[in-house]
Amino acid sequence: MQATCPVLPAAVGLAVGALLARDMSWIPIGPLVLVAGLCFAVRRLPATVVGWLAVGLVHAGASWVLPSREPNAVDPARPVSALVELAGPWRENEAGWSARCRVLSSRQQQATDLVEREAWIYLPGDAPPPAAQRLHVRGRLRWRLVPRNGVSSRAPPTLTLTVKSRQLVEEVGESAPSRWRAAGRQARERIGRALPDAAHGGSTGSSLGGALLLGDSSRLEPGLQATLRAVGLAHLTAVSGLHLALVASLAVGLSTALGGRAKAPLMLLTAAGYFALVGGRPSLVRSLFMLVAALAAVAVKRPPSASNALAIAAAGLLAITPSLIENLGFVLSMTATSGLLWATPRLAESMPRSSRSPPTPRWLAKALAASLGAQLFSLPWTASVFSVLQPAAPVLNLLYVPWTAVMLATSVLIGMVAVVEPSAAAPLTSILDLLAVPYRLLERIPPSLITTLPWATGWLGATALATTVWAALRLPWRSRLAGLGLLTLAVLVQGRWAGRPDAEVRVIDVGQGDAILLQSRGRNVLVDGGGWRHGDIAGRVLLPALARAGVRRIDLMVMTHSDQDHCAGLLGLSRYLAVRELWVGDGWQDGPCGRQLVSRLSERTRTVGAPTRASVGGWNLQVLWPAGVREGIAPSSANRGSLVILASHRERRLLLTGDVDDSVERALVAGGIGRVDWLKVAHHGSRTSTSAALLEVIRPRAAIVSAGRDNPYGHPSAEVVARLARSRVPLLRTDLDGGIELRIQTATGVFETSQARHGGPPLIAGDR
Repeated sequence: MQATCPVLPAAVGLAVGALLARDMSWIPIGPLVLVAGLCFAVRRLPATVVGWLAVGLVHAGASWVLPSREPNAVDPARPVSALVELAGPWRENEAGWSARCRVLSSRQQQATDLVEREAWIYLPGDAPPPAAQRLHVRGRLRWRLVPRNGVSSRAPPTLTLTVKSRQLVEEVGESAPSRWRAAGRQARERIGRALPDAAHGGSTGSSLGGALLLGDSSRLEPGLQATLRAVGLAHLTAVSGLHLALVASLAVGLSTALGGRAKAPLMLLTAAGYFALVGGRPSLVRSLFMLVAALAAVAVKRPPSASNALAIAAAGLLAITPSLIENLGFVLSMTATSGLLWATPRLAESMPRSSRSPPTPRWLAKALAASLGAQLFSLPWTASVFSVLQPAAPVLNLLYVPWTAVMLATSVLIGMVAVVEPSAAAPLTSILDLLAVPYRLLERIPPSLITTLPWATGWLGATALATTVWAALRLPWRSRLAGLGLLTLAVLVQGRWAGRPDAEVRVIDVGQGDAILLQSRGRNVLVDGGGWRHGDIAGRVLLPALARAGVRRIDLMVMTHSDQDHCAGLLGLSRYLAVRELWVGDGWQDGPCGRQLVSRLSERTRTVGAPTRASVGGWNLQVLWPAGVREGIAPSSANRGSLVILASHRERRLLLTGDVDDSVERALVAGGIGRVDWLKVAHHGSRTSTSAALLEVIRPRAAIVSAGRDNPYGHPSAEVVARLARSRVPLLRTDLDGGIELRIQTATGVFETSQARHGGPPLIAGDR
């Protein structure tokens, strides 16, 4: 291996070293340098790998890890003055504009921090953002708050730089080389006008073609974007080697037209132009490294090695920026490409061959092996970060990757026309609309057919799973079915019967929103699902939390009302998991999110109101409010129209109040609600809820507030907190405690309330 891929030990050592360095509190640089010298002197493969690992630890520690832990680290509570360089295009959203950037330096009071960090910058306003590549800004630099639900994840934290006013932004003058970037920016704007995205009235074909060409998934319609993530095809819109191969093929065609001259310079020139167009995405930078390495090998008259080119790309990028080991796009690009190069030939050889049946066609064997190899090698990261397994993804990739290549090639040609004249390219988008039809079909496939398996085990478990599947695929064909069958059974039952109590309530930390899971006897009820303005809360928060709870399907989904912070997560989750029944209140299907959710689950939707009752597992559910048709209440704004549900498990009672106010609470008291064990405080602790009259009647043993940390609404209100304190009701808060679990043991009559964090101590226990 070292002879055919001499750079591999360096790449592996630098990667593992950077990975270990980020979790080390102290890095002994002197001893590591000595170890590296001794290992390189031995000149054996294992020693060489250890030597490069020591170099990786020293390099990552000295240039990235240790400086970031200096005492002058940025205080998120104070504004900073920062110099940033854009690392991606600006994206328009409801609140203004956002873009990926690198914080080159930051100054806070008298302290200056020179450690480079990747971040997202947010600017307010509808006007286009500054055109400069470098900006001086004054704003708040802080880590994005990640919901805490006791789920271990290798997903790196995200740094955000929020600017409140455009007056706090100053453009930094650029030197002559930035003209290349300016040309790329101008080309991008022209392509954007020719292929408008969904937010600007573009068709499905137009938005998908632009997303593929520019590597910007935010251009997709939200429904299609979520569907691609749910079925394991989100990577199709990421810039990769496929894009660079098409661009290089254009250069080869141009070189052929010129008589075969200047092939390599033309390939590098077109690749650099595409880099200026889409920006420095990790996967594109990796592809560029590999292209340069291959061309260099040809120039020195040596046979090019794709594996060695990949190793050169990994080693070079980590040597320049060791913090890339935290970039999920970089890691997935490297691992998936490794699977394509190393696993494809081995898996293709192991395809079924029998004298009594025709062998697998060679082209099909290679295509399926490539899809499986890429999925297996990236599985340790995709499964541990997203907490989900998608067994149908290899087959779907087998079908959609070639089709995506066709659509991408068409988009490249239309984009070339758009750069010259955008108006001439616009009529050609009808071709993209036809090519986009297969992607639309994905939205019609129910999740039960494209099985999504929530995965609760972390990185080591995902690595063990990938290794086991690889070994099973390498076994003789007749032995594989039994091995894969047992493995599938183990995945399906993982964590489902491990010491489960008779009933559980999980208040999932979704930030500013509600999401409550009720479980008993293997049945699951989900009341609300939180919601973000941007991003996939279902995939990033709900699925990991549900995986930890052993959820494979939703028996009953309840939308208390259609506000985004209650409904959006349910809409996203309906694309991942099968839902047997949906409850909505009268009129809520007219709200924007509610309309989409009801449309997806139309045959399983039930409009409910008091006194609707149902039993799911050991839980008995009763709708207490509203008491009928809500005349004159606007669904999009009237929180008092939320569903109020009393959930009972034997003698234990939980009151779920949605976002109702004190006027509804008075109606509940008048209706004789009686005592409850737990109260989910209404409207995230707004001062208009949780009245003293309600608390006096229901006398809960504990109250729970679901609210976001540092939320702009001041939830929970100080008045509500004071009322609960006067009534001697302990208060549990997701903004302080993270996800919260309530466990009921019927046999002993004991229940407890605890934090969802691993090893969290019981906060309340009783046997009332």
